[in-house]
Amino acid sequence: MHMIFMKIIGAVLIVGSGIYLSGNITMAMKRRLQELYALKTLMVLLEGDISYSISTLPECFLEISEKVDSPFDEWLHSLGNQLLNYEVGGFESIFQASIQTLKRDSYLRQEDMELILNLSGLLGFLDKDMQCNLVKLTRSRIEETIVQVEKGMKNQTKIIHTVGVLIGILIVIILI
Repeated sequence: MHMIFMKIIGAVLIVGSGIYLSGNITMAMKRRLQELYALKTLMVLLEGDISYSISTLPECFLEISEKVDSPFDEWLHSLGNQLLNYEVGGFESIFQASIQTLKRDSYLRQEDMELILNLSGLLGFLDKDMQCNLVKLTRSRIEETIVQVEKGMKNQTKIIHTVGVLIGILIVIILI
């Protein structure tokens, strides 16, 4: 009797672990989508600051950092300060180095980071209209990515939850 009770508890823990793991994976997918929406908002704010403000890019980044959520607030604040202090390297190298911090602190994938990195080569070197067009282009690419992620996420979350439960059950069957 005692042995059966221990097996049942073990089986419940193993299946629960599979469910927990699948929940963590889907949470990361949802967090990525939230960050893509935040990145889109960031692009709208950046475009507005470039269009209507007389501020420099570092000042724009610092101003926008107060309006966005983590991890973009810390990234923009750090980027703005580095550019104001003009630490080693030019705009592009400082921007690219700061992306490494953002990559570490966010759920964005490499292909999402590439969208941001595309700004580094031209932002700050073009006139105001060209910079706005570059930001608009980046925003439209982010919107396309959001649509793709939303399409795939519905099916993937169901599959991930199912696989998590099935793997837990499979391990239980193997162990019994």
